[in-house]
Order: sequence, then C-alpha cells, then structure tokens
Amino acid sequence: MKNEIGSLIAGVLAGDESAFSLICSEYEPLLKSMAGRYAHMADAPDEDQVREDLYQEATFALYRAVTTYRENNGEVSFGLYAKICIRNALVSELRKMSRKRKADREQKKDMNASDKSTVSVYDASAVAEIIDNGELSSFEKEVLELYMTGSKVRDIAVVLGRSSKSVSNAIYRIKSKARLYISEN
Repeated sequence: MKNEIGSLIAGVLAGDESAFSLICSEYEPLLKSMAGRYAHMADAPDEDQVREDLYQEATFALYRAVTTYRENNGEVSFGLYAKICIRNALVSELRKMSRKRKADREQKKDMNASDKSTVSVYDASAVAEIIDNGELSSFEKEVLELYMTGSKVRDIAVVLGRSSKSVSNAIYRIKSKARLYISEN
C-alpha cells in the first residue's frame, strides 16, 4: 500500500485528478470520522451542516497533505502526515467558527445596546412630530408604541402577528425618519 500511495501522490503532483479521487476513496473513512468527531465539539445549532463543512475542509487538508508530503527515509508515513494535517485544519476551522460565533454574538449585543440608547437620544417631540405629520404607517405606529414600552422585537412580532424581520425593518424605518426629522430641525 505504501508504494500504491506513493504512486498516487506522484500522479496528483503530475496533475492526475483521478489519482486524488482514489486517495479520497482510501481516506474517506478517516475524513468522515474526523469531521464527525470535531462537529460534536463545534457546539453549533446545525451539527449536520458543521459536519459537512468540516468534511469539506478535511478534504482540502488531505489535498494539501498530498501536495506537501515528502517521504524522508520512512520517518513519517503519509497516513500519519495526512491525519496530522487534517486534524490541524479542523482545529483551525473550529477556532475560526468559534471566533465568528463570538463576533456575531458581540455584534448582536452591541446592536441591541445601541438600539436602546439611540431611542433615548431622540427628542420626544421629534417622535411625536413624525407621528402627527403622518410620516409613520399604521404598522410603524403599532411597532413604535410597543417598542417604546420596552418590548423586544421578537415579542412585538408575536403580538402583531408579523415576522421579527418585519418588526426590525419597521424600527429601522422609524429611527431613520426620526433622525431625518432631527437633522432637518
């Protein structure tokens, strides 16, 4: 098998795509088991999607292992080298996913905090003025009324029978109209 892998690696380096397909077939159980094992560690809501992403990343790592492997008097077998490369790639990918989730949570937290502070910055007379001038739709008025009582977007959506996205968009439009009114006056 050592000679077979060596000739397949040489084929990949020579541009033979079928050689890499054969290597993938040979190492598929390793790719699947490592992707599955690390997907459990991801602590993500959609484990199947994470497993699929990690499998793809493992396949890329296998290709990089094939293109960078150099046999040095049998010190390290290709299988071990590939396993180490795949493991390192999956750990890096998990770290990247973790940083992204953390950044998304921070951004969401910052947005929620800025939403509350920007509402308090608006002059009450400005809000009253845009309501009186008929610049708000009836939906926006309902959203504003509930939002000003401290209701969360998700709760407003349930009360009004709309999606959270519709409510968020309405809040954005209300704030934009209030900003415009304040900047003009």
